[in-house]
This record gives sequence, structure tokens and C-alpha cells, in this order.
Amino acid sequence: MTRALDGRVSLGPSSKHSLLVASSLWLAISACAAGADYKAEDDSENDVYTHAFIPHDAVATDHVDESALPSEIGKADVTLPRSFDVLATQSPVRDQGRRGTCASFVAVAMAEHTYRKLQVLQNPDFSEQYLYWQTHGYVSSILDNEGSTILAQLQSVNTEGVPTESTWPYEPNDWTADLAAHPQCSSYAPFNPECMTNGSPPELATTSPRLYGGEPVSLRRDVEELKSYMLNHGDPIGATVDVLDSSWGGIHNLDGIVTLPTDGGSSVSDSHGIVLVGWNDEMVAQRVSESGRAEVNAQGQALVDRGFFLFRNSWGVTGWGERNSMRAGYGWMSYRYWQRYSVRAVAARAPSTIEPRIENCTNHVDDDADGAIDCRDTGCFNQPACTADGSNVLQFVGPATIPDNSVLGVRTSAQETLPGTIVNVALAITVRHSYVGDLELSLIHPSGFSTVLRRNTGGAADDIRETYSTHAFDGLEAAGTWSVSVRDLSAGDTGIVSAWAVGLSRCTSGCATPAYNRTRVTYENRVREIPDNDSAGITMDFDEGPGGLVRSASLTLNVDHTALADLRVTLSNDNGASIVVFERGSLTGADLRAVDVPLPALVGTNPFGRWHLRVQDLAPVDIGRVTSYAVSITRN
Repeated sequence: MTRALDGRVSLGPSSKHSLLVASSLWLAISACAAGADYKAEDDSENDVYTHAFIPHDAVATDHVDESALPSEIGKADVTLPRSFDVLATQSPVRDQGRRGTCASFVAVAMAEHTYRKLQVLQNPDFSEQYLYWQTHGYVSSILDNEGSTILAQLQSVNTEGVPTESTWPYEPNDWTADLAAHPQCSSYAPFNPECMTNGSPPELATTSPRLYGGEPVSLRRDVEELKSYMLNHGDPIGATVDVLDSSWGGIHNLDGIVTLPTDGGSSVSDSHGIVLVGWNDEMVAQRVSESGRAEVNAQGQALVDRGFFLFRNSWGVTGWGERNSMRAGYGWMSYRYWQRYSVRAVAARAPSTIEPRIENCTNHVDDDADGAIDCRDTGCFNQPACTADGSNVLQFVGPATIPDNSVLGVRTSAQETLPGTIVNVALAITVRHSYVGDLELSLIHPSGFSTVLRRNTGGAADDIRETYSTHAFDGLEAAGTWSVSVRDLSAGDTGIVSAWAVGLSRCTSGCATPAYNRTRVTYENRVREIPDNDSAGITMDFDEGPGGLVRSASLTLNVDHTALADLRVTLSNDNGASIVVFERGSLTGADLRAVDVPLPALVGTNPFGRWHLRVQDLAPVDIGRVTSYAVSITRN
């Protein structure tokens, strides 16, 4: 981590030598489809790309000796969850239009994730237009085609930085689309680089402060390796994949689902850059044939792929992927497709914390560009200019033992007596533990709302000595009992909470910002027997308090049962809402272990009231029990 003399934020080395390399190393191309050109005139047909793609042969050199790369798989007793994602730190999906700029969109999305994750900027929006020009026309010699490697773009962000979108807004069409205005672009032989980058950046883009992305690192493309990386670091992965027309343009295109034909497919036309942001081992989707039709076996039964990566695309939020089950503009790619057609996986490894630019607490300007001004800013916490509005520090001094491999964990608390409206909260904590990758750390407001500050990151490292800041509680009342929850979610390592301090900054009038991203987790670690072949089943009740509308929700369930197909699981409340989480027959096998199920039906609703989680066994002979559950609801 470095800090430039002019105060710019830097997430990596400031030297430029790693980019000034021979151009021959960078001629591996990641071709890109364009959302605006992906025609979905008939959902059942093979859609047509009208964008001028770069041939698949151009990515042939974009490979690395993966056997020499370190493994990301952690302890032997760590079981990867069946689903996981980093959607909470993703910026809005954008559209690359008719240009082959997907690698720039991947690199910018990964950098924006880092700033959101570390809470340095709330709504980062960096210039893909500038990054594309910088990588092609300034720091490299990729001047004979549109494509670029994701690695090259990440290196460019890491060492050169990138300004904000407003300094040079993205242009969805290159200059060849308007030859009257740009006659020099009428011929691509020899290629004119000015036409590919749409000229040179305006002065504002070249003189504005730069923000820097993390240091790029190549990863093994093994499915378990990539899942382990996302879980260990909480970061997405930039990925280059070959495009099989039938899989991307068949019956699943509006849902953004990419499966592999039974015969494996053969018609590869191009390559594309995407961002892997999660996975779901239980997801199932029907395969498509080379012609883009649904595939069935000789008995007419659907042939399916099971297990998918969730990925972020850069084709906008209408057309391809607009009906995606997680978010518009995202896609699902089956592990089978990935194993056959993936080319490269690259991450941007940023430090756990960065040094922000300094906020002037009295000038009414957002000096550090984090969306918070003056006394609302973390940098002004407990400063004399802000204490008149009320700031206070709560402290806990341990030790408090963290139970090993327990969903309950340990919760420690401190009392705040001063009233006021929260504008910022900071937590400094010391935890001694022999494997910090086991831990989840949450800060809990007196109302029960909580925000997860750290989960399953750091791998085998010892101890946590960190400071976190959050605006998750902005607009809420400060007074009451505040708690810190630490859970150890894997067996074999132990530790204690040594001490922590929570700093509360508040305003008394006119300066509170709206609350956002508040999460409350209701959980119970209690064994409940499920009556066999009894429609009454068992019901577990919990209450949700007042607050905003649901932004996201999920249920995590652990069940010991000899035939899961017998079970029906529903979630309902006294206001009439009812969700079938698992219908009888939708589960197979025995025992359910920490399955995290999204609840999209709750998004946009008010969850206030009493809720009922019901589990029914609707067939005889097999028996079982619920061992624990957790319901997580995040509100706007």
C-alpha cells in the first residue's frame, strides 16, 4: 500500500515498470460481445450477434502455467457453502455497447468493488473510456485490434490509475460508426488506433485525481479453487471464456443462463470477459443443443446441468440476462461449460484496508470522495469540530472465548446512554485466533439490525487487529446496547475476543443521512424433531421490527434427515406473505448442510411483523430434525 504525494488513494505499487513491457506479451486478446447488439427477437431461437468479434484464435496465447500457481483451497475441514456471492459490493451493471471493450469493463467493475468493499467510496464510478484508451494507446502497444487481456487492464488500473466516469464518459460506438465525422476511420488497414480508442482523453480526464485498483494475480481455473478464492478473500474474479453461440444465444438468453450441449459443442466463434461473483451448487438448468434448442433424452426427459457460477456481464440490463434470478444483467454459467471453455482467471488482490485521503472537517466539501462530508465522515470522527454534535466511544475489555464451530458464536456488548442520530460508526477490534478465515464479525445496533464487517477472509493468518467504519446505521438512534458478534464457522481452531471500541458520531439536527444496507440476522441453534408423515410439521417463530423495505433476504438451514425428498419448507408471516422455500421432492439425498437459499419474493416488501418457518415431513418411514436455521434480511 502506498500513498502518492498529492494524496491520491493507491491500492498497489506506484511504479510503472510492470506495464512498460514488450508488446508481444500483451497480444493475447479477450474478445467481447455487446449487449446492444444481442438481438432477442425470439426467445426460443439462436440470437444473432452483429458486433464485429475478434477471432477465437487471438486468445490462444492468453494462458499461464497453472501448476506453478499457489492453491487457494484452505483447511481440510472447511466445507465450501453450496452457494455464495459478493453481490453486496457490486456497482451497477453497465453496457459496453458496440465496442470490444469488455476487459476494461471487467477491470473497472473489480476496482469499484474494492472501493465499495473497503467503504472508501460508496458509489464509485470509474471511466472505462479512459482505461481503454490508457491500456491501448498509452501504456501498451495493442493497437491492431479492439481486444485486450483482463490482466493488461488490471495492471493498467493498478499502476496508472483511472479517473472518474464524469471526466470522460463512455461512448458506446467507436468512430467507425460515424465516418462523416471521422473519415480517417474508413479503413482498418493499416489500423488507426485513434479510431479504436475514440481519440485522446480531454484535459479534465488527464488532470483529475486517479484511483487505483489492486495488484493482479493469476488463479487456477479449477472450480473448487475459484470458489475458495471468492470465499477466502470476499472478492470477484475476472474471467476470459470462449463463446459458444448456441449456449449464449439459445432459449436461456433472457435469463442469462449458459449451459453446455450434451455433445460438448464445437462452434466457438469468439471470446469474452466477465466477472465471476459467486456460485450455486444446487442450481439446475436444461441444456441446449448446438441449434439452441432444449435438450431431452430418448425418453423425452430434460437433460440438465447442475452447479453454476454467477457472473456479472457488461451488456446492460435489458435483453440478455434481463430476467436473471439474482439481478438483471447477470448470468449463470454451468461448471461444465466453464471447465471446457474457460481461458483465464485473474483476481485483483487489494489490502484489507487502505489509507484514505484526508477529510477537512469544516469546509463543507467531500475532500476524500467517499460520499460523506465533514462530521459525517470517518476521518472527522471525534475531531473537535464535530464533537459539539456529539461523539462517544463505547468499550469492551475481554477476554471472551469464541466457541469453536458454533453458529451462535460469542456476543459482547456495551451501553450507549447519549441520544442522537447516527451519521457514522467506527469499530476497532482485537481478536486472537489461530485461523482467522474461520471467523465472521458483525456489529449489531440496539434495534437488532446488524452489518457483517468480515466473513471468512484471511485464510490461515493469526489474529485480527483492524478498524472498520460503516454508514449502515446512519439515521438510526444512537442510544442503547450495542453488540459485537464473532462466530467461528469451522472446526479445529480457537480464539478469544480481547477488546473492542465502538465510536459513534451523531448529529442533533438536519444532518442525518438515510440508512441503507441494514442487515438483521435471526438465528436459532436448537434441535427440533420433525414429526414423521405429519402435515402439521414444526414451526419456528421470529419477529422483524420496523424499518425500510427489503433489499435482499436469504434462509440458511441445517437439517438431519434420511430422505430430504419428504420435506416441505415454507416461510410466512401474519400479514399474508407466504414463500415455499423447498417443495416436497425438490430436495434429494440425506441431510442438508448450511444451504443458503435466496428469497427474492421478499425484495421490495415491508417485513415488519411475526414470521413462521415451517418444516413438514409428508411421507412415512424416514425421520429427521432441524438443527439450526438463520434468516438474513437486508433493508434499504
